[in-house]
Amino acid sequence: MAIAPGAVPREAAAVVAAPDLVRSPLFGVLHLTPAPGAAVFVQAGDTVDAGQTLCVVEAMKMFHEVKAPRRGVVEAILAQAGDEVQAGAALFRMQAVELL
Repeated sequence: MAIAPGAVPREAAAVVAAPDLVRSPLFGVLHLTPAPGAAVFVQAGDTVDAGQTLCVVEAMKMFHEVKAPRRGVVEAILAQAGDEVQAGAALFRMQAVELL
């Protein structure tokens, strides 16, 4: 079966919907790395899978993982490591993608 000119192969990813904001689930201190001196969980431009950890928010010495709600590309990180973030504060802007 021939592929029509301009058709996208099934394995390609297509951008769908408007950008999503990933928000903090609670008030706390934002950590973009799993430990001091470690590499960041994600950077702007990274493609992430649904459920992948984007950061952690520390509240009362408990660390709460913030995970990607769906597969997508991290367009921007909207807060800095060490920031005190409010519940509902936007932490990341993601563009959802879907495998075709």
